[in-house]
Amino acid sequence: AYNYTKTDSYFENIKRFFDLNKNIKNLEIKSLYNENKLSEKIQSISESINVAMENAKVYISDSGNISASSATIGKELDIAATKESIYDAIKNKDYKAIDLKVNIKQPKINTEAAKSVNTLLAEFSTKFSTNDSNRVTNIVLSAKATSDVLLMPGEEFSYNNLTGKRTKSNGYKDAPVIINGKLEQDVGGGVCQVSSTLFNSVLYSGLDVTSRRNHSLKSSYVSIGRDAMVSDGGSDFRFKNPYSHPVYIKNTVSNGVITSKIYGNASDKKNISIKVEPYTTGGLDAAKTYIENRDSNGNVIRTQYISNSVYKNKNN
Repeated sequence: AYNYTKTDSYFENIKRFFDLNKNIKNLEIKSLYNENKLSEKIQSISESINVAMENAKVYISDSGNISASSATIGKELDIAATKESIYDAIKNKDYKAIDLKVNIKQPKINTEAAKSVNTLLAEFSTKFSTNDSNRVTNIVLSAKATSDVLLMPGEEFSYNNLTGKRTKSNGYKDAPVIINGKLEQDVGGGVCQVSSTLFNSVLYSGLDVTSRRNHSLKSSYVSIGRDAMVSDGGSDFRFKNPYSHPVYIKNTVSNGVITSKIYGNASDKKNISIKVEPYTTGGLDAAKTYIENRDSNGNVIRTQYISNSVYKNKNN
């Protein structure tokens, strides 16, 4: 508009000047921008805004010391939405301050939840021979894979999902394992002692068992009705956290002893005993397993059925 009477010949500029006193001249204003520079600028802004989301974490040492880290709420500039706002402002010649759209990412595990894990709910241990190095390897691998797990309220724990396939490529070795009622050498022998140890700890802590099967033969490391058999692509040991606070699973292996500890909030600690009723069916040993909730005086206030187990006799 400024140059309209200044960019032609002297007489043409004078003519235009006087014409403007009588006639209106409409000029279309076009807004131009550099897409690359716009992208670079928005990226630079996002770097000053973005904060990575971090879940709070629970840390429990082998000796039982409990600590927790704080959660961080994540922030991320919505680059696409911000660009659209700028495009609209340019198109509509609406040159005002533009509100940036920032997406908030709430952590799945907040600081309060992590810090609510403050006590040992239950623990259980079994012993094993250290003479079979292959079996020891399998026990250590499976115990580690299913340890240091924070289970949020309502979440389900899957033994098989955590260990993955018990194959040689995953480090597991040949050791004695029960197959079709017989003790044979196979990859992963020993992992069921870890699942059985964990099973008992789960019962004592009051967690909800959702999937458990017994072995076809009685185990040497736990009594009948208290074992939990797992197999690749088949039987899995699973349980859920029924509490409003998270629980933390911690396994340790040392000097021929597996210990499974379950930590949680002190308000969720229960006084539980395991009750096993042995019986025979069709000449086979069997057992029904229950947990008994007791009050502060040791009186049973609730009995809950857990599972039924039937075992083959060794000579069958």
